[in-house]
This record gives sequence, structure tokens and C-alpha cells, in this order.
Amino acid sequence: MYTVYIDILFIINWIMDSLIFYCVTLVLNKKIKHWRIIIAGMIAAILYCMLVIFPILQCVPYWLYTLFIPACSILYLYKPYKLKAFFKIYILSMMISAVFGGLIFNIWYTFGDYTKGVHFIGIGMLIGIGLVIACLFYSGFYFLRRRFIFPAFEYQLKLKNHGRSSELRALLDTGNLLYTPISHLPVIVVEYEMAKEVLTEAQRISFESYRRSSEREIEEGLVNGKCRPDVLIPFNSVGCKSGYLWGFKVDEVTIKRLTGERVISNCMIGMSNESLFSDKQYHALLHPEFILEEAMVS
Repeated sequence: MYTVYIDILFIINWIMDSLIFYCVTLVLNKKIKHWRIIIAGMIAAILYCMLVIFPILQCVPYWLYTLFIPACSILYLYKPYKLKAFFKIYILSMMISAVFGGLIFNIWYTFGDYTKGVHFIGIGMLIGIGLVIACLFYSGFYFLRRRFIFPAFEYQLKLKNHGRSSELRALLDTGNLLYTPISHLPVIVVEYEMAKEVLTEAQRISFESYRRSSEREIEEGLVNGKCRPDVLIPFNSVGCKSGYLWGFKVDEVTIKRLTGERVISNCMIGMSNESLFSDKQYHALLHPEFILEEAMVS
């Protein structure tokens, strides 16, 4: 016989589930606020504790509640629109939770006193091991991405406009098919916070007045002359509703990488209200036409 303290069980599951969903979010490269991940972990922890509190639920087949417990958190956190997307996230969650469980058991078995039984393990030690694993997962994930994936798509941009300049890192987006509606110019998508220094005061005021407005309000602003982008660029991305990007033409953009550089005059940039990447090192999406149109020269 052993005693189960429901509050300790809840806290352990809440923290571990939150760490697992955080790692899943890293792999999926989704921009989700941390408080939503914490709530998703809480939902899974509550459902698990219900199995202990209500004996009748212990008669439910193992595979059924193994599916049901993470499903509610996945639906809340990631909102998959298709069954295929749900099972993709579910399988990834189970794989990462298996890695967590296996590593925690092995570390505890190696450094803990196995003869006392698992119920004597200290809550601090268990949570500490989970946090260490999450930190290692985070570090390893970003190391692999930066070392082997990003270098092939990473570029350094320098924006120049009206005597002002701003430097930032960009990633080549092979799926970026944004062009201006009439002149058909390729568009570099840039986070507004990184580009506002090179915009004129009139451009900043105009954009900031309408950056949180609806499509209807922007269209009304265009009609009455209060909304004044250089061009308004319609977009439609996978998993995101259609909308508009504010396009501003800058005097010059220099695209650099180790093999050389290229200078584009009168380049069009589209303003993004939100961060484009969870990785704060990158702040722009480079249109492939700038790279494929002609080879970059030294």
C-alpha cells in the first residue's frame, strides 16, 4: 500500500505536461504564448488526476484515456483543422513524452536510490530532471537548426532609405510568392519593429494608425485618403485568413551571405505586425526571386 497525494500528482503532471507541450511547440515552430502552453499542461494534468479521484474511470481501457488526455490539450493549444494534422501533433506529443519519461527514469535510476521505490522520489528532483531535459532539448533543437538547416537559407539584409539604415537577418522563404498587384514587384516581408527606423515619419504614422485595423477599416482609409501605404499587398497563407500587407518602397536593400552580396534599388518591403519567427535572430522573409533571378556576385 502507498499513499497518493493528489496535489503533488497534479503539480508534477502540470509541470511535465507543460514542458512536453513546450518542446512540441518548438518542433512545430509555432508561435504560441507561454501562458497557453501552461493552460494546456493544466488541462492534461486535471484529466489525469480525475482517473485517480474517480475509481470508475480506472476501468476505462488504457489506450482510450491515453488518447483522450492529450487530445483535449492539443485541440485547445494547436487547433488542428484536419484529422491528419491532429494525429501528426498527437504522435509527436507521444514521442516527446516517451523521450521525457525514458530519460527521467534513466537519470533517476542512475543517480537516485532505486531500492526505495518510485513513490519516494523527491518532487524537487523529478521536476529538476524535467527542466534539465527541456533545456537540453531546447539547446539541441536550436543547435541543429542553426548549424545544419538555417545556414543554407540565411541572409543578412541592410535596408537603406532617406539616409537611414537598418541591418537584420532574413531567411529565404521558397514559398513566398508575394508580388505587388500592378507592378508585380517581389516583396520582402519584414517585421515592422526592425524596419520602422528607415521609414519616413509620415509612413510610420500612417502604418501605426491602421496596423490593428480590420480589412474594412483599411479599405475605408484608402478611400478617404487617411491610409497611405505605397502599395497595399493582398496575401493568403496556409492556415491563416487572407489580409493585407502594407508595402513601402525603400531606396536600397543589400543582400549578403558568405559567397557574396547583391544590391537592389527601389526594393519593396511588406510590413508584418507580428514576429515572423519564434527564434528572435531572424526578422525577415526573403523572396526567392532575389536569389534565383541572377547569381549573387562577390
